Amino acid sequence: MTGNLLGASGAGVIGDLVGWRGVFFVTGAIDLVALTVAIPGFRSIDEKPGRFDLSTLIPNYRAIFSNPMAKYCFGAVFIEAIFLFGVFPYMAVLLEEAGEPRASIAGVVISGFGIGGVIYTFMVAWLLAYIGERRLMATGGMVMGFCLIVVALRLPWPAEFVNFMLLGFGFYLLHGCIQVYVTELAPAARGSAAAAHSFFFFLGQAIGPVVYGIGLNGVGVTPVLLVGAVALTATGWICALRLRRHIPATQPRPR
Repeated sequence: MTGNLLGASGAGVIGDLVGWRGVFFVTGAIDLVALTVAIPGFRSIDEKPGRFDLSTLIPNYRAIFSNPMAKYCFGAVFIEAIFLFGVFPYMAVLLEEAGEPRASIAGVVISGFGIGGVIYTFMVAWLLAYIGERRLMATGGMVMGFCLIVVALRLPWPAEFVNFMLLGFGFYLLHGCIQVYVTELAPAARGSAAAAHSFFFFLGQAIGPVVYGIGLNGVGVTPVLLVGAVALTATGWICALRLRRHIPATQPRPR
């Protein structure tokens, strides 16, 4: 979350100072430094890597997708990534159309998403104890839908910054719960479940900008954001209604 926060704001500042190409040069240099540090660091680890067994691939995913909750977990993160993260690349353009041309300000606005995530980390234990998972998921979907509607209003950038803080908070309300359920889809194949989760999430992130690009050029800003708001709200409610923990009959069910 901290990287999310610093990356967005830092990229905006670099873009204003040296242009958008400079962002790629700077991030490439940072990656090279990270690689240079990581290679000798990992060599000092004495653990032997586990042996990859291709024969476990099909049984693992069969076990995962035999769980009826799998389609809701993976479908939800796919839709989240499309309709939430798909709008991020267009925020600088939307702000410019609203009268704010500075890329650094667009970075500050997007960094609000990371701040919302940090706030979530401090509150999640209390939220789970007093609100519960189902309400968290439904609320997360509704909060994200509301925030997309606010984006459609084209408000000044300070208001958008606060809106993105709320957007990040709402995202993790839903996404954090989904991640827990993903690890429980097939306890003997948690690694494969996490890999499938990442696949659907990042596939949605790749498709999202294309969907928004087509929508913005075809029907305009407000209609496409309203569609995204409805999709995210519905996703939160469907997860709240369909995702359930398996509780042994001898244990009391939580309210």
